[in-house]
Amino acid sequence: MAEVVVKHGRIPLEGIMDTLDIHDGDTLSLNVSGDLIMIAKKDEKVWDEARDFLPKNFNKILSKLRKDSSDRLKEMGVA
Repeated sequence: MAEVVVKHGRIPLEGIMDTLDIHDGDTLSLNVSGDLIMIAKKDEKVWDEARDFLPKNFNKILSKLRKDSSDRLKEMGVA
């Protein structure tokens, strides 16, 4: 990405907006870490096609995990 010069407290983002296909009304995620800014376009439909990614016996596995952790906490005298 090209370097830009900040003028009047504004940063020109046309190139970024074109690259991410950002338009008025789109939702963005902005994350700051030190001197790094990450801009991501939020995809509101990202989970629309996510199906059947959990195993068929997921509820049984989850119940066992919860029970096992409860037993461990009891053994440790925490719960």
